[in-house]
Parts: sequence; structure tokens; C-alpha cells
Amino acid sequence: MNRESHIKRKVILLEESAGMHDIGNKGRRLGELRRSRSSLFTVPKGIILTTECLNYFVVDETNYEKLILPEIENIFPIKESTAYAVRSCGSNEDGSGGSLAGKFDTVLNVKKSGMKKAIRSVIRSFNSPEQNSDAVIIQEMADVDIAGVMFTAAPDNPFLTLIEYAEGLADRLVSGMVVPAQIF
Repeated sequence: MNRESHIKRKVILLEESAGMHDIGNKGRRLGELRRSRSSLFTVPKGIILTTECLNYFVVDETNYEKLILPEIENIFPIKESTAYAVRSCGSNEDGSGGSLAGKFDTVLNVKKSGMKKAIRSVIRSFNSPEQNSDAVIIQEMADVDIAGVMFTAAPDNPFLTLIEYAEGLADRLVSGMVVPAQIF
């Protein structure tokens, strides 16, 4: 199988992520939520660049961009008039040992002309994507009043779920710029 045909299987729509293991926890959960089509909330459309896809970046960044950008456009056409979030999706971002919310890059309000730079920034924020199940999520930006982070195991009590939230986008929250409200 050549690189081009192999990479096509490694850029996937969020809702096509069922049963995949190289998409990180956030990718898996967002995929489940997109598939559920819940009337309680909307998960913006998006794609996942899987771990295997990121491994090409580590090996050969120049050819990676030549292969991956057209595939993104093929599966998920990026519109210049739409803003996107390019998000980290690390396998080790959250776990029983603690949370790394905000440790890896997220680039918000990305336009088509800045997509290559944003993807590169997020991939480079991982220590070594080839050794983990790190992935990158590209989603349409959500128009929100409040946003937050949900810890499925609260830092002080692993038997509780904790949601921290603040007005505006969650970037101010995870960077420590605001004191969040909390729901247990």
C-alpha cells in the first residue's frame, strides 16, 4: 500500500471514529457524541488526524503537508469564511494520574490560510506523538457563551466528576487566566 492511499484512512470524520484506538480520548468521546445526535447539545463538525497520520509528520514534514492537506480538503472542505479550532487530542492528556488540560496546544479561530501553521503548532506541542496515541482534531468553532473542562475523575476525589467553566471560550480557563465556577 502506498503512502497516499494509507493516509486516506487516517484522516477521519469525528462520527466515523467508532472502534478506533489511535485517536486519543477526546477524539473518541467527541465521535461518540456526534454519533449520538443528542438534542441536549451540538458537537461541531470535525475531523481527526490519527496517530498514524501524525507519525508521517515526524518522519517527513514536507511530504506530510503535501499529502495531508489535500486529504483534509477531500474529507472536510475548509472554508475561508469559517473559523476552526485545531485541538490537541493526547492519549495522556487525562487519566487516573492527573489531568494535562491546557498542556498541549489548541489554536482557535483558524482560517483556511492559517490551517497548515495551526496543525504544525499542535503536533509540535506533543512530546513524541509516535510513542503515544496522540491525534489532532479540527472542528468548526462553536459560538458559545460559556465553556469548560470536564474531569471524569475530579483531582481531589477520583469518584466524582467535576466540570469547571467560565464565560467565553475555554482557553482562558485552561491557561489559568480566570477562576472557574465548578459543578460536581
